Formats: sequence, structure tokens, C-alpha cells
Amino acid sequence: NVGPLCRAPAWRVIHNGVDPRVFSPDGPRAALAGSPAVLHVSWSIGESKRLDRAAELLAVGPPGLRLYCVGRHAESRRSWLHDPRVTVLGPKPREEVAACMRGADFLFFPSEGEPCPNTPMEAMACGLPALYHASGGTTEVLGDAGLALGVSLGDDVRRLLETRGALRARALARAPRFGAARATADYAAVMLEMARAPRRPSSRLRRLWSLAGF
Repeated sequence: NVGPLCRAPAWRVIHNGVDPRVFSPDGPRAALAGSPAVLHVSWSIGESKRLDRAAELLAVGPPGLRLYCVGRHAESRRSWLHDPRVTVLGPKPREEVAACMRGADFLFFPSEGEPCPNTPMEAMACGLPALYHASGGTTEVLGDAGLALGVSLGDDVRRLLETRGALRARALARAPRFGAARATADYAAVMLEMARAPRRPSSRLRRLWSLAGF
């Protein structure tokens, strides 16, 4: 982050883009047993991912709950990974992740402070409701297409299952604004704007370039 050194005169928010050729409600659907079948996707096992909350989900969820983990969960060596209700699928290609999203009942996304998380956007494109931690950019991405975690995780799960149909409809309606074509167009527009703008580096930027030998 070079913001403190190179303060831009203008800024744009461009969300990541989802490939609708892969992530959509149509396509292969993984056969995931469970009532509900819950999906957790994580390519990192850092503290901010809150993998510990999966143990809480297993403790308060309905008896038929089954948890499917796509990603590097095994590296975390969490004790809950040995629960018979948990299936560790490991890292999967995008097409298989999408099939899991189409086959699950909801996405469990307790990660905190995510700036622009791809997984909830991909879940929306597949019509999969999310139960998520309301922090970082996740709330901005999901809007009313998911349910924010509250005081009681057990109550949150019940509320999500009761409103799953409406959440799915809102997810599919919201997903197009996060498509890859939109992101590409936004980046192209910003680059064209930058190319056409007169070059007027600030004194601070000129000093930085001088220190760098330019």
C-alpha cells in the first residue's frame, strides 16, 4: 500500500469479477448429503479465516448437518476435522467448487476483515446463500443476499434455512454486478482515464522518484 507516499487525486472501487461460465446456477451439481449440507471454502488457514467457528457450527447446528470443506483445511490440524459429520475435500479446481456450491444448502463464511472476498461472490453467482461475518468488504459484496452472523449461531442457522428461498433469489439477482465483464470494463475505463489525464506528479511523488533514481 503506497497510499501514504503517493496520494492519488482520485480513486475508484472495482470489485473482483466472477466468471459466469464457471459459477452459475446451471451446471453439474455435487451430491452432498446432509440436512443441511453446509459448504466452507478457504484457501488460507490464517487466524482471520476463523476456522475455529466451524466447531461452533457443528455444536449448535441441527442433527442432520454435514460440513464440506474445500481448500487447505487439513493443514490447520483442527480437532473438528475428525468429526464424522465433516468431509474434507481438499483443494479443488473452480469447476468442482462451483458444483459444490450448486449442491450445498448454504455457504458458511466466518472470515473476518476480508477486503473483497471471491468466495461469497462466486456463491451468489451459483445461487448459494451465505451465512457470513459482517466485516471488511463482505457486507458490501453480499448486501441482502446473505445473512450476517448475530449473537446466536444456532438461531442464525435456523433463520437462514427458513429464508433460504428468498436469499437464493436475491443472490441470483445481485450476482451480475460482480461479473468478470464488468470488472474488466471498469479497469479499462480507469486506465483510459489515466492515459488521457495530464501528467502532473506531485512534489512528494517527484521526490519519491528522485530517491528511486529516476
